Amino acid sequence: MERLKYLDPLLMKVVEQSSDFFGIADENGTAIFVNGAGRKIFGLNEDQDISKFTMLDFIASEDHEKFINEVLPQAKKLEKVKRTISVKNFLTGEVFKMDFDLFFQGDLPNNTSAFMAFGKDQRISITNRDRLESIGKALKVGSWELNVETNEVTWSDEVYEIYGVSKDIPVDKVQGINFYAPHEQTRITELLDLCIREGKPFDEEFEFFNQSGEKLWVRSIATPVRKFDGEIYKLAGTFQNITHKKNLELEFEKTLHRLTLFEAVIENSTDFVGIANENFTPIYLNPSGRNLLGIPLDKEISDLQIEECYPEDLRESVKNEIFTTMQEKGYWEGETYFQHFITGQRIPVHDIHFQINDPKSQEPLGHATITRDMTKQKEVQRQIEEDKLKIIQSSKLATLGEMAAGVAHEINNPLAITLTAISVMNKKFKDTEFEEYFLMIKNSSERIARIVKGLKKFSRSSETLVKSVFSPRDLVMDCFDLLTYKSASTDIELINEVPVELEVYADEVQVEQIIINLINNSIDEIRNQESAWVKVLYKEERNSITITVQDSGKGINDATVEKIFDPFYTTKVVGEGTGLGLSVSQQIAKEHGGDLYYQKLNGHTAFHLELRKREV
Repeated sequence: MERLKYLDPLLMKVVEQSSDFFGIADENGTAIFVNGAGRKIFGLNEDQDISKFTMLDFIASEDHEKFINEVLPQAKKLEKVKRTISVKNFLTGEVFKMDFDLFFQGDLPNNTSAFMAFGKDQRISITNRDRLESIGKALKVGSWELNVETNEVTWSDEVYEIYGVSKDIPVDKVQGINFYAPHEQTRITELLDLCIREGKPFDEEFEFFNQSGEKLWVRSIATPVRKFDGEIYKLAGTFQNITHKKNLELEFEKTLHRLTLFEAVIENSTDFVGIANENFTPIYLNPSGRNLLGIPLDKEISDLQIEECYPEDLRESVKNEIFTTMQEKGYWEGETYFQHFITGQRIPVHDIHFQINDPKSQEPLGHATITRDMTKQKEVQRQIEEDKLKIIQSSKLATLGEMAAGVAHEINNPLAITLTAISVMNKKFKDTEFEEYFLMIKNSSERIARIVKGLKKFSRSSETLVKSVFSPRDLVMDCFDLLTYKSASTDIELINEVPVELEVYADEVQVEQIIINLINNSIDEIRNQESAWVKVLYKEERNSITITVQDSGKGINDATVEKIFDPFYTTKVVGEGTGLGLSVSQQIAKEHGGDLYYQKLNGHTAFHLELRKREV
């Protein structure tokens, strides 16, 4: 190392840190110094003595002659020599190529001379280049250059492959641009011109057609290359086939668009839409679903159990029926009830549960529920059933009306003769012992006439309300007349407490039908009681009159009260009653602007019919 004192310390530090070979030999070719990188490249230990080696020992035998006859003579003339020389590894014997820069320095201090060499191991360059080429092929990336002055284009093999053009065919800028889709050609031209004029690089994606007419997507990157004076003399860049990537992106965009539409449909659906994972843990509930159950929009639902959406008395059946069927068949559909979390209201619903499977593996991913609130439909159905009842009743009453008309005709004629005969005979036998009997016959005959009249009025029905002013007391008496046979046979007392002067404005026939139905129901309920009675009361207010039918019963139990106004609900056996029903009776009352409701009165069963007063 003493012989290297003439080398600058800074230079020594640089060459020691270099990843390339640096070596020095004296004028006779004996090795003086090899840096650390060089020792690794040639297989020398860090402390190995190299003074026994000459420069020729580092050269592979195949290039000895070339080194002796060409390289050394030229280097001794103080000319820098640049050659690719075959060298060898002392440890493994491997022969490989190295790019050499060799020069002879003859004016060193102390009148010394030396050979100095820089070398780059081509194995590293080749490996890196191969790797780059391999990566480029895998990514379908090629390189290109455009001569700004001549418009000539240089392409790498990958670019030729993307274009589908033979490597033997020369191309220029215009020819290259023609492969771009027609609507893209103006854009690529403007980008190239802008890069040439202003040095603005670009990185863009384009729609492209290769030589075979196949549609591709390519990514083109361009960078300006300048001379020392700053002038742009060429463009360099890369060219990549990104068709697969672009198709995935476009498919993803379509999928995302569809998902956005689906999300909008689900979010704005009026039906309950819920999703749970494979363990039946809720993970999503749309706004309509939250509103149906009374769950705030910002409330977390992952701790909610699905069965909690159902009334408590149905939860066990939900687990046993719905969940089990879902696990076995993947689908369940039926009508059931939800329960509002805040109000506790039972909500009739049409419920659909189905399993969500992975489209490829068919493995279950979760479960979905689509539920429709059937409250309105049930109400419509109830109304339809009530209307059916009214139609049936109308049909019954129409038939009864025809019969009553015939009966009235058959009875009224002989009854009129009977009443006339009784009147004549009563005058003839007046003040005799037969007068009392003739009076009894007359009263009975007149009562028969009233019953026939009431029967005809009861059987009359109309699709529209025919309102008039009438006395509810008289109407109640007519009802009593029609039901006297029934009350008398069961020893039930009928009491009318409605005053004579009271008047209401309503459809007399329909009101009579309601009163008869209420009295008839009372008689049926208390027929087996001792000291049974049915009483008709009234309550007058400013704008309304309430007629109450009360009986000696002790009231209706709570479970029955909840159902008495439901369509088709009855506690009677088939064949009993008028068929009108409390549901239809209540509907008639509401059509009059009033109401029919149940409420105990003084510990006894009572139904209250609220009607409007006479309109002025």
